[in-house]
Amino acid sequence: MALARMHLTLPVGALVHLRLPRVTPAGTVATPGPDLTDLVVGAGFANADDDRDRPARDRPDRDRPDRDRPDRDRPDRDDARARIATHPMTVELTVRRTWSLADRVGPGMRLLVCGLNPSPYAADHGIAFGRPGNRFWPALLAAGLARVDRDPDAALTGHGIGFTDLVKRTTRTAAELDATEYRAGAERLERLVGWLEPGVVCFLGLSGYRAAIDRRAVAGVLPGGFAGRPAVLLGNPSGLNAHLTPTQLAADLAAAAALAGPVPARSPAVHLPTVPDSA
Repeated sequence: MALARMHLTLPVGALVHLRLPRVTPAGTVATPGPDLTDLVVGAGFANADDDRDRPARDRPDRDRPDRDRPDRDRPDRDDARARIATHPMTVELTVRRTWSLADRVGPGMRLLVCGLNPSPYAADHGIAFGRPGNRFWPALLAAGLARVDRDPDAALTGHGIGFTDLVKRTTRTAAELDATEYRAGAERLERLVGWLEPGVVCFLGLSGYRAAIDRRAVAGVLPGGFAGRPAVLLGNPSGLNAHLTPTQLAADLAAAAALAGPVPARSPAVHLPTVPDSA
């Protein structure tokens, strides 16, 4: 949550040096958690060290006159790994704020809602399904699963409703995504669900789920669940989807949440604070 809140305060492309503690507030060794890259990507950031491995046209500094400066002026990954190894209590890295939508997730989630990928409106406003005319939030309120409209933090902390996406990259249309992104996104989501163990995983959008995970999937409860948790597949809540009414979506969301049953308790170690050194 600390990274997600930081994401909202920074402009796209901003660099931040993070120091992530490896221990719980009580001082004991933290239980195994998510891959560090998963945390960074889910919060809407990218490892800045990876920029030099990306095609020049995709680099955020491609227009800078010093973009071809020698590698000696850039952080060395082997040196960074050595520093981490010699400082087992913390992990340090520099990240870049991407045009994305930060996950709103945490322990004890009743329902983890997963969209395909952020729209420009969602990324710019920091609200999943937040565009006026989208049926998701009116349906969530009508189902009694939230009390505050278009407030993902209140939904998470007050009602156990979390938010993520199969692919974190923002696009204007789903056609801009490719199979590699779908595969990587599904793998990240599996690790996220395995770590936080939400009561139910709720996918919104049949075409997106079919493209990313199972092309034969149909709406409803997913046989076998997802990553060891119960899962459901619902229609796209966009106002352009005339086949899904707000009343039907509210009923579907309520039924999905009812599948949760007892939500596994999670250690407070998953809430390790993040400390920005500079931005």
